[in-house]
Amino acid sequence: MADIRVSVELKPTAQIVGERGLDKGGRVQRYIDETVIDFCEPYVPFDTGALKESPRTCSPPGEGRVVYGVPYARRQYYENKGDGGLRGARWFDRMKADRLDEIVEGARKELGVRNEE
Repeated sequence: MADIRVSVELKPTAQIVGERGLDKGGRVQRYIDETVIDFCEPYVPFDTGALKESPRTCSPPGEGRVVYGVPYARRQYYENKGDGGLRGARWFDRMKADRLDEIVEGARKELGVRNEE
């Protein structure tokens, strides 16, 4: 029997991560950040609109965090009584319970992962 030798050259990890959009600030994280903001909008308490719009100016897409940057955001998040519709306290938790599967599926598409069925 003859020996078989195989040589495999792999790209550097950072290059693979960047090509897939998984690097810091990459397209997958930007997608997740922007989608979370969009999906949270109908759940966020609304008076003047400042709270609802604040993550668009306080959360650069791709950082992996969404900041509601108004002084009363924390109190609204934990104490808002709601309006009888979707708007009210703990808007991220409630949105996530309703729409997490959509966020994950969208991130999979951005990543280029095919569904296994």
